[in-house]
Amino acid sequence: MKKHLGTIAMVGVVAATVFVMAAAPQTKGTKVRIGGYDSRVIAVVGAQSAGWGAEMRKKMQEKHDAEKAGDLVKVKELEAWGERMQQNAHLKAFGTAPVTEIMEKIKDKLPKIAAEANVCVIVSKWQIDFKADNAETVDLTEKIAGLVDPNQKNLKNIVEEMGKHKPASEEEILSHKD
Repeated sequence: MKKHLGTIAMVGVVAATVFVMAAAPQTKGTKVRIGGYDSRVIAVVGAQSAGWGAEMRKKMQEKHDAEKAGDLVKVKELEAWGERMQQNAHLKAFGTAPVTEIMEKIKDKLPKIAAEANVCVIVSKWQIDFKADNAETVDLTEKIAGLVDPNQKNLKNIVEEMGKHKPASEEEILSHKD
């Protein structure tokens, strides 16, 4: 269900981008500015954030309590949840899977970033399949990652390291065993 919601959200973002670009004057010299971000960076910063850490500690405590109570069904559910979250995290951090749930948490702050950067849309750089000559992409990765975790001390290093590597395909990620 969440995967379908992410797909629906991405279709909406792409449709909005197409609408904005189609509505923009196509005259030479007029630029349409698109804000882009590296979703892998957002995923890594999100996974290192205090909010995600608190959620993980809560799930680990639930599992510990279920083990102590002998609730094997609950233990299995939580183990399956952990496996899904790990796989999901890998698809996002090493691939180009959408970071919809992270962006949802900061969406009320995106208009300010868009205004400051003078962009008309913000989208993952991996979701731009076509860009007209009059479109300019502005990298907003660091600004957006800073909203995800304002206390991230290694942000520049994360951005730099991710920039050195191409995203892995979904097939490569799913076939990799930890």
